[in-house]
Amino acid sequence: MGLGQKQFALGLTLEINCPAVRAFETAGDAASQPAWIESLVEVRPAGGELPTAGSTFVQVHRERGVEQLLEGEVIEWRPHELMVVRLSHADLIIESRTEFEDLGQCCRLILGTDVRLASLKARLAAPFLRQLLEARMCSDFARLKAMLEN
Repeated sequence: MGLGQKQFALGLTLEINCPAVRAFETAGDAASQPAWIESLVEVRPAGGELPTAGSTFVQVHRERGVEQLLEGEVIEWRPHELMVVRLSHADLIIESRTEFEDLGQCCRLILGTDVRLASLKARLAAPFLRQLLEARMCSDFARLKAMLEN
């Protein structure tokens, strides 16, 4: 398998006791993301009006005192239904697809994430990266759920 090809996929399905419209608006709001995404400090627009397909942004993460920048692009954006975002770093590319199913007074979020490792260093660390990203995805979306249900 060549560098940059899909290395692994992660998925999560979550029911939240709030309408899909509210879940989508909160999850897609760059200003509220640091409240539920671990290590995210801010989201800076880089090109185009956020959030629309084709717009770009930079996520600023800080972990253990080290700041990392992830370049992002909105791939697809259908309000209250679907958001697809690609995040790029020197070592990996993460493409996340989140679907929002309206169930009346509650909703279901279906998250699918494809991870491509763009360096030999990342490929060697693949088992660790998979475990870390899976744990982060679960804890981040648990925080989103708690935020929306309170």
